[in-house]
Amino acid sequence: MRIRWGFLLSDLPNSNRRQLEHHPHIIMKHTGAENIIQLLERLGTMGFGLPAAIGAALKKPDATVVCFAGDGSLLMNIQELITAVEEDANVKIILSNNNSLGWVHQQQDLLYNKQISTSQYHRAVDFPTKAEGLQMKAYDIGTCTDPASTLAEAFAQSGPALINVPIEVQQHVFPMVPPGGANKEILTSSGPTRECANGG
Repeated sequence: MRIRWGFLLSDLPNSNRRQLEHHPHIIMKHTGAENIIQLLERLGTMGFGLPAAIGAALKKPDATVVCFAGDGSLLMNIQELITAVEEDANVKIILSNNNSLGWVHQQQDLLYNKQISTSQYHRAVDFPTKAEGLQMKAYDIGTCTDPASTLAEAFAQSGPALINVPIEVQQHVFPMVPPGGANKEILTSSGPTRECANGG
């Protein structure tokens, strides 16, 4: 199926930054999308992406809507998966899954002497199983043998689908501005950083 129009939505912060840098090109390459409209660049908040994507899909049923979300963000509105199924919304959820609250974990790792507190889950959520339990098609890039074909298959079928993409929690996203910092203090790598006032 060739996608003529597509819409991208995302939560903040880490999944949104990855989306801005790479995802439009990946979607166009593997789905044949001719036009992509990117909505709400950095203006969404955690949990916003999925319900907004469902709304976009219902407004434009002939378009493919892609929602990039982190696992923490999806957990804030995971009940809306059943809404997508009930409405047969053509939403593809690409889940950047690092089993943590990635942005909080990154700040604690880089700026607070690696004092990781409540930002990494001790038990991993099986998102594909949860989606399938709601009768949504689910794909796992972490267990498939051909990620490109799996992605193409997910986009070839209509209706909602969840695509789980495991990533390492130490795969930090840059640039970032430290909490309470000014834009001139922007960090572009995980090298030497200034410690926050309460960093110990």
